[in-house]
Amino acid sequence: MTSFQRRVCLKCGRCPTAGNQLCRCGSCLAVKYCSSACQTEDWASHRLVCKNVGAARKGENELLMLAAKDGDVATVEKLLIAGAKVDRDAIYDNQEAAMLITPLFAAAAASHAAVISVLLKAGAKINRTTAGGLPPRFASAQLGHRAAVSVLVKTGTEIDIMTDE
Repeated sequence: MTSFQRRVCLKCGRCPTAGNQLCRCGSCLAVKYCSSACQTEDWASHRLVCKNVGAARKGENELLMLAAKDGDVATVEKLLIAGAKVDRDAIYDNQEAAMLITPLFAAAAASHAAVISVLLKAGAKINRTTAGGLPPRFASAQLGHRAAVSVLVKTGTEIDIMTDE
């Protein structure tokens, strides 16, 4: 049984004190420590594993982005169950310009209402903007994707109404 399963610190092997919890490595999320001191002391031995696991997680998120863009609901669900981060940015290159976007933005821009629903149920932040300041509703509305806009509005996206006044 690993330290992750036993719920003890990877470095010292102790259980957390009453009222405290173990903290996961922020990069790989694969191991837990009782304190930042234990994590720092263990870095030399954990570094290689951490970078490899972190790279694999990044790959999951790139796959999530592609599945969201393609409307592949089954793959989106599987990747989320496997631990892909629903709100992690990824670079999407659309041949015109590369953008830093989320899977929700990609699904909204491609009008995949079913994928939008899955991502929102998994905790995607509905009003999170791209690096350029654009929310998912903008992509859907600008491209005339009524079904996607409808899902976003029904689940609570902020609506900005502009007038000529």
